Amino acid sequence: MGRVRTDLLKKLGDLRPLDQIYHLYENKDHFNQDLLNYLQHGYIYSSDDMFIMAKHIDYEKDPMDQWHSPGANCWFVRWAVGVGGLKKMMDSVKPMEWVMFKRVREDGQESPYRKYRWDRLYKIIERKNHGQ
Repeated sequence: MGRVRTDLLKKLGDLRPLDQIYHLYENKDHFNQDLLNYLQHGYIYSSDDMFIMAKHIDYEKDPMDQWHSPGANCWFVRWAVGVGGLKKMMDSVKPMEWVMFKRVREDGQESPYRKYRWDRLYKIIERKNHGQ
């Protein structure tokens, strides 16, 4: 599945970021439900050059089914496509102690969840993007 996803992302590279994510879902109803959930209970930013979808969670629990977590201490980034998406999100939301996400590597495999302290990740992103 991972290799198929990487190949698909390469083919979708000419599409807007939102359309790229939409095409990753085999069942488009799942995308529509995710979009609705994140619109109501999370954070979404979409433009012609970036798309990001995130929500606040308790990082010690599985992030996928968490909504309204009373012990929320982390922003879980479900999708981030385009340059500057993470910084845009971090500049737009209330900081939490942690930020968590996965990456799809070049070999098509997903990384384990990565968890960073908010301040550390922000510094990494600023350095990498030179503040953009």
